[in-house]
Amino acid sequence: MLDRQSLSPTRWCVVLAGGLATRMRPLTEHIPKSLLEVSGKPFIDYQLKWLSQHFTDICLCIGHLGAAIRQHVGSSAYGMRICYSDEGNERLGTAGAIRHAANLLPEHFYVTYGDSYLTACELEPFFKAQDAFRMLIYRNNGAWDASNIHLMTPPYVLYKKAPDATHIDYGLLAFEKEAFLTESVTISHLADLLTKVSHKHQLAGFEVFDRFYEIGSKEGLQGLEEYMIPNSRRSKK
Repeated sequence: MLDRQSLSPTRWCVVLAGGLATRMRPLTEHIPKSLLEVSGKPFIDYQLKWLSQHFTDICLCIGHLGAAIRQHVGSSAYGMRICYSDEGNERLGTAGAIRHAANLLPEHFYVTYGDSYLTACELEPFFKAQDAFRMLIYRNNGAWDASNIHLMTPPYVLYKKAPDATHIDYGLLAFEKEAFLTESVTISHLADLLTKVSHKHQLAGFEVFDRFYEIGSKEGLQGLEEYMIPNSRRSKK
């Protein structure tokens, strides 16, 4: 569990939760993906609880049906302060959403996806590293979505989907705000930014060994539901 006194002074995470979630329709026609129910609770409750182990401040990048997320979460959750960047009906892309939120963010911050549920615990090497661009990676071998990370000279990795890729973006990344305001100002999607910096040998990867879950697909939602049910039973014992 996070010792909040050890954070100097705060640690921010951006949650990208503004997408249309077309793959999850009709479930997401009237509610945002973040509020889909998992074992009786909105998904975002689980996500924020995990994030609270590592962060003091959350910026929720919302858009599609974002008012429902704002109403459910409010201005604080699990001891964290919550702020919002609302792109409305615009489709800015994942990098564009972060750029839109830039005035709310510190110079260094972390990013996770609005449909990712992570389970890794030992993250201090990742947090303590000084690389401007870094990500958690997981040896996927194509098991959950297409692998998109190639190992290069440690700790650097290449971001590229290909049949011979062994690892996948785990769903937690670190950035400097400057990257979204200078050379990458025209980039709309994080995937394009990650590809660009990784080809410059600037993207550091930190491997974790506990699998991730996601609700970006109906299969992923079912998998998380199955994971949460036995965990809920254990917590009641």
